[in-house]
Amino acid sequence: MSRVIFFMDYDKYGKTESPPILFLVQILLDKGHDVDFVTSRDALIDKAGTGRYDSLCISMHSVSEIRETLKTAIQIKKIDPHIVTILGGQGAAGLSSELIHAQGIDCIVDGEGEIILPILLDYLIRAPESVNLSQPFNDKAEVRISDKEAEECGGDGIDLLFKDRLFYLSPIDKDMVSALSEMTFERKIDYNGEEIIINVPLSGVIIKTTNREIISLNIDENDFFKRNDDDYWRTTGNRLPLSPIKLAEYGHVYPTQEELIGLLKAYPWEIVLERGWNSIGIYSQKGCNWGICTFCGIKIPANRRYETSFIARVLKEAAESGINGAAFYDDLFIQEKKWVEELCNELIAAGINTKLSLSAVIKVESGRDKQMVELLKDAGFTRLQIGVESFLSEKIRYFNKSARGYEDVYCRAAKDVILNCLELGIVPEISIILTRPDSDRAMVEITEELTEVVNVLFRAYQDFKVLPVISFNDLLMAYPNAPLLSQKEYERQCAPLTAVEIIEGGKVFLGLKKMGFPQAYKLNNSNLALFITELANLAGLREELPTLVYRSLEHIDDILTAFGKCVERLNNNEKDAVNNKNEIEDRLAMIKKRLDLDVKSFLDRVKEEIGAIRQMEGAERQLFYLNKKREEVIRYSNNIRPDLRHMKTFKKLIEWLNNITNNK
Repeated sequence: MSRVIFFMDYDKYGKTESPPILFLVQILLDKGHDVDFVTSRDALIDKAGTGRYDSLCISMHSVSEIRETLKTAIQIKKIDPHIVTILGGQGAAGLSSELIHAQGIDCIVDGEGEIILPILLDYLIRAPESVNLSQPFNDKAEVRISDKEAEECGGDGIDLLFKDRLFYLSPIDKDMVSALSEMTFERKIDYNGEEIIINVPLSGVIIKTTNREIISLNIDENDFFKRNDDDYWRTTGNRLPLSPIKLAEYGHVYPTQEELIGLLKAYPWEIVLERGWNSIGIYSQKGCNWGICTFCGIKIPANRRYETSFIARVLKEAAESGINGAAFYDDLFIQEKKWVEELCNELIAAGINTKLSLSAVIKVESGRDKQMVELLKDAGFTRLQIGVESFLSEKIRYFNKSARGYEDVYCRAAKDVILNCLELGIVPEISIILTRPDSDRAMVEITEELTEVVNVLFRAYQDFKVLPVISFNDLLMAYPNAPLLSQKEYERQCAPLTAVEIIEGGKVFLGLKKMGFPQAYKLNNSNLALFITELANLAGLREELPTLVYRSLEHIDDILTAFGKCVERLNNNEKDAVNNKNEIEDRLAMIKKRLDLDVKSFLDRVKEEIGAIRQMEGAERQLFYLNKKREEVIRYSNNIRPDLRHMKTFKKLIEWLNNITNNK
C-alpha cells in the first residue's frame, strides 16, 4: 500500500463543484492505497511536512498552470526529498517529454491514469536508504538566466521551465523502472468476432531516475507485436491477425469499455461533503466520436462509458447528500443516443431531475435534434456547453468542425441549437475561437465573428428570459499535440518563442508570459500579435485567474477595446473593412441598458422581500425564508441570468444573504 498525497490546485478557481478527478482518487482508494486529497498549496505543505508519504500525485488542469505547478513540486521536494512526484492531468498531456526535464518532477503520466497510476504507486515507493537525497537541490549550480531576465519574463518561476537550472536528484532507482518496464496486464479484444487475449505493457509513462537518466515506458509497436504474436502462435497455432500498428491501438493503457465499468464501484462522498461543495463534477464516458478538430488534442478512444445505472446511482446519492447539481465533464456527452436516452429516462423515473441542475458538452449536430434537447431539459439539464467555435464557414472548415461541404449548414445549425436551448429555458454556453493563424484578414474576420455573436446575443436579450454565455478563445488556446500545431500554414504564420527570443525581444508577448503561458507564439501578422497582447493585458487586470477566455458582455467590451487599438494602426482600406465596430458597440449598449434595467428590477424586488422577511416573527421562520430567498437568487444567477455572476453588486447581495443566514 502506498501513502499518497493527491493534489489539485483547485481552490484558486473558486468553483462550487467537486472536480471529476475524484473518480481517480476513489479508484486508488478501492485499490487499497492510503490517499489524502488536498486542493490548496498550504494544505499540501502541511501534510508533506509530516514526512509520512511515499508519493505526491499532481493533477495539472491546464498548461497555464505549469509554472506554479513546478514551483510547488520544488517546494515539496525541499521539505521531503524522498517523496516521488508524479505529474498528470489534462495540462500535462502531450507535454511529458518537455516537462520531465523540469525540476521537482520524477514521473509523468501522459494519458488517463485509471490503469497506470495504481500500478505506478505499487512500485514507486520510498527510495532505498542507500540513496543520499539529503540535498536534492544544489544552490551552487550554474545560473543560466539572470534574476533580472527572469523578472522581465514573469517572475521567479521562469527558470523552472529550463533544463539544468538547478541540480536535482530523483528518488527513483533504475531497478524500480526496470521492474515497471516488465509489468504487463491482460486485455481481451474482440477482433472481427474473435476474442483475442493480449499482454499489454505499462505505457504512457516517462520517469527520471537517481542518475538523471530519462526512461520512457511507451509501447514499441514491433516488439509489442512480436511478443503477442509469439503467444498467439503458441496457443492457437496461427499468426496474429493484426498489424503492429493496429495492435498498438488496442494496447494503450486507456481502459476498455469492460475495464472502465469494472474500475469504479463508489464515489468519495466523504471528500465532497467535507469540502462543502454544493455540486459535483462527473465523468460518465471517455473520448470523442468526432475527434478530428484541428485545435483539439483529444486522442482517447471513444465509445467507452459507465453503465447508466451507476451514473444514476451517483446522482441519486448526490441529491440525498444535499448536492444541488452535477457537471458532466465528458469530452462529448451525446455519443450514443440510446445510452443518453436511457440515462435521462432513469433520472426522470427516479425524480432526480427535480432535485439536481445538470450540465454537459454537446455537438452542434446533436443539438439540432430538438426532441433530444427536450429530453435533456426534462432530465434536469439547465446548461449545455456547445462547441460552436465559429459562425463563419471558412473557419469551420479550417478547424475541421464539420463534414467537408457542409460548413454553411453547420453555421446555420449552430444558431438553431442556441435558439432551441433558449426556448426551452436551457442556458447555452458557446465557445468561439476568434481567429486563425493563417488568416491574412484577421482583423476583418474578428469583426465578422463579433457581428454574428452580437446578433445572437441581441436576439436572446430581446426574446428570451434565459441568456447564453459566450466564451471567446484566441488561437493560442489550441491543446498540446493538437493537429493545428503541426500544420504547415500554422508553422508558417507563427512559431513557439525560445527562451532567448523572450528575453531579448519578445516584448510583444510580455503580457502573455507574465500570465504564465508556457507557449507564446510570434506571429507574422503584427496587428494580430498586438491584438492578442492587448487581450492578455486586459485579462491580467481581472480579479479571477488570468486566462484568454472572455465571458459575455463585459468581456466583449474587453475585446472591442483591444480591437480598437489595433484598428487605429490599420491603413484606410483595412479600416473600411472593419467599419462594423460602431454597429457592434451600439447593439451591445442596447443589450446592456436592458440588462441593467432587468437587474435593477430584480434586486429591488429581492430587497423588498428580504425587508418583509426580517419583519416576520420567530428567528427560525426568518431563517427558513431567508434560505429560500438565497437559493432563489443563486438559481436566478446560475440558470437565468449567467451574466450576473460576474457583477459586483450581485456578488455583494449573495455575500450579504450568506452573512444574514450565518448570523442567525
